Amino acid sequence: MSIGFRLLLALPHLIVVYFALLVGAVVVLLGWFAALALGRLPEGFATLLEALLRYITRVYAYNWLLTDEYPPFAVNADYPVQPEFFAGPLNRLAVLFRLILVIPAAIVESLVVLGWSAASLVIWIVALVAGRLPDSLHAATAAVLRYVSRYTAYTWLISSAYPAGLFGERQDGAAPSLLAEDASPSAAAPGPDLPPPPETVAEARPSLVLSVAAKRLVVLFIVLGVLAYGGGGAGGIVAAASRAKSVSVLPALTDRHDRLVEQLKQYSRDAQTCRTAPDGLACLERADSRLADNFETFASNVDSLDIPQSAHSQEAALEQASTRMAGALRSLAAAPNVAQYQAVAQASDVGALGNRFDAGYKALVDRLAG
Repeated sequence: MSIGFRLLLALPHLIVVYFALLVGAVVVLLGWFAALALGRLPEGFATLLEALLRYITRVYAYNWLLTDEYPPFAVNADYPVQPEFFAGPLNRLAVLFRLILVIPAAIVESLVVLGWSAASLVIWIVALVAGRLPDSLHAATAAVLRYVSRYTAYTWLISSAYPAGLFGERQDGAAPSLLAEDASPSAAAPGPDLPPPPETVAEARPSLVLSVAAKRLVVLFIVLGVLAYGGGGAGGIVAAASRAKSVSVLPALTDRHDRLVEQLKQYSRDAQTCRTAPDGLACLERADSRLADNFETFASNVDSLDIPQSAHSQEAALEQASTRMAGALRSLAAAPNVAQYQAVAQASDVGALGNRFDAGYKALVDRLAG
């Protein structure tokens, strides 16, 4: 229920965040002169700025629906979102030109946050209906928040590391890619009685590995930010929000398709088993009937999605392809003998229907994401 009143519940914290940002700006200004002289932030300045940024990040995490736990009014507290900072010496030249160096990251941060904001109403509705953010949307939002925290840490001179990792990281250390599949190797941890050596600290940091769907959502946020900025004012935001609705159904559509793919794999295994079963034809027809149910369920699930008007023709084509596939499988399941089964299979051309289904799914996805 807190999702429905999240902004109202977060309002006291957001007011505190406003003053925290003001305090942070003053401390950063003073710290800039000190960092030029010392090559680092004074310890007191760094401690204060880190505490402020931890608190701000936790409030944003709650307000952005990443966690349902209400944040405490404390800078150091046990909370599901725990930002970590690895401060070190600062390059005086980089400190001197920090405002110039940060410009590219500032552009990215502004666009992705503006895009997320344009989609926030749709995101809120999705979370309200589902009771939670879908995994890909949760990961994409977490990636945005993490980039915002890294950008702020760099701007506030807390860290010398340039903001990166908007699309997450591969746990094997490879550069992230939009088309790359997730990797999840587990690194060996040091013994429980020994702290990690200094050179392994970075490796021990938790990494955020995004799925392909989550990376595409991050791209969407950037595109929405460009549209909202380019459109100007309320008109740009409305256009961006309308665009967000088109892509907001992508995670649900992908999830339903992934389930159907798993059922197709199971059908393939069942069909292989039926080849050697005593009741081979009856076994195969039972598998055909189950797969027909799965295609009908998929068509029904697609119909239940809030597909925008601009993609209705692609939606109708995909539902029609699903229904035709289910009908062909029903005909196969009703064949009285092997000869009739083969005749029905040849007449219905299930392979062509499968290709039409795949093309219909791709067309709908491209329309929603394009």
